[in-house]
Amino acid sequence: MKLVVIIGSFILISYANYGQENPGFFDYEKVQKSFPYYIKNLEKIESLKTKFNDSLVNLIKPWKQRVSKTCINYTKKELKKEQNFLIKQQEKIENFRTFALDSIKIEENKLENLTREKISFLLKRFCDLKGISFISKKTDLLYCKNCQDYTVEFIKYINLKN
Repeated sequence: MKLVVIIGSFILISYANYGQENPGFFDYEKVQKSFPYYIKNLEKIESLKTKFNDSLVNLIKPWKQRVSKTCINYTKKELKKEQNFLIKQQEKIENFRTFALDSIKIEENKLENLTREKISFLLKRFCDLKGISFISKKTDLLYCKNCQDYTVEFIKYINLKN
């Protein structure tokens, strides 16, 4: 049943696009990588990654030093105490690492979503300006007769608007 719905949707989309004037496509990845908003905020995420990495290194240093210490003269009680400390430090390190990775992923997702929204808004304005009645991401397009690649023009348009 799902296959019938998918094939039916594909056929409807194909017929809806049939006869459109100025059909085209654009390379979303190229547009995204040249989009000033994306570039600026990607630098912020890279800075956040560096900050988290530095903090993680600072957490690991004392742990590594204590692990590499020779424990030959420790009593069982001292050894147990040292072992508990190292386990707690290791848990702390792992919790921080998980927190950092989650925080970075959240920021990356926010950036992706906002960038997609902004590009979509600019794309609609670009299409209105150019009289483009149908445009698609290059990766979403299976076949399009007489389609034009609007990537370069769209990037220029974005750079003029920003």
